[in-house]
Amino acid sequence: MAADDSVETVFQTSQLTELTDDDDAFGHRDYAAAIAEVLVQAGTPFTLGLYGPWGVGKTLILSEARKIVGERCAYVVFDAWRYHCLIRATEGRVPQAG
Repeated sequence: MAADDSVETVFQTSQLTELTDDDDAFGHRDYAAAIAEVLVQAGTPFTLGLYGPWGVGKTLILSEARKIVGERCAYVVFDAWRYHCLIRATEGRVPQAG
């Protein structure tokens, strides 16, 4: 049986990089707005971690929160997957810059 190219599956859809009212079926913008509010109002130092299974929209939520926050506070994203070898080499401690 040949695959029907006219049927769109979750594996054929493009990855969302921006949320619109039409694309936000799971309420990610609400989570992003809540996170942004916490970040702006939190005292320093403050660290926020967003945990969840692969593919639930963590990166999308954080990207949207960053847009909402704008220039109102410092916003740094640490990609643990990218630096996992560095963290292992320093026994779980991230080296301080400077």
